[in-house]
Amino acid sequence: EVSPGHLRDAVEAANAALRQWTQTAQPLYWARAKYALGNAFAALGNHELGTESFLRAVDAYNDALWEFDPQGSPVEWLRTTKNLARVLVDLGDRESSTGHVQQAIAQFGNVLTMVTAASDPGTYGWANYYLAACYETLDGRGVPDQFPKAIEALRAALDGYNREAFPELRAEVQADIG
Repeated sequence: EVSPGHLRDAVEAANAALRQWTQTAQPLYWARAKYALGNAFAALGNHELGTESFLRAVDAYNDALWEFDPQGSPVEWLRTTKNLARVLVDLGDRESSTGHVQQAIAQFGNVLTMVTAASDPGTYGWANYYLAACYETLDGRGVPDQFPKAIEALRAALDGYNREAFPELRAEVQADIG
């Protein structure tokens, strides 16, 4: 595990890169530095009790997505969108409101526009599994009609988590379904 001190160094390194690479002059390098900044803040947020680093990660990932698009940079767009969705889940876990959980749901939906169970079964299963967790969170916070969506997402996760490649994850999902 990386120490908070090393993560703060990573934040400073990404910020130094951003001072060199502007969005106008080097948009892809700038977006990659924003992505790295998002990763550093997301990891730092896991070492902290509050939400400030997670919020900064969300901002950095959203900035990177200004340059990474599904058509021009599909791999970087998908990677950034996945990380954004995951940090929104982390943020939603620390808050009592539902806003960030709902944003995470939207981002997992974006991920699922780019992958199928056949094209990328691991990502497909992962996105649906976390989508189900988001629906369960909303259900637990009193938002109506979320539990059936969670079960539907878990069933979709099984399409990605096939027996051959992902036996443990598949078993976990099956246990969650009941």
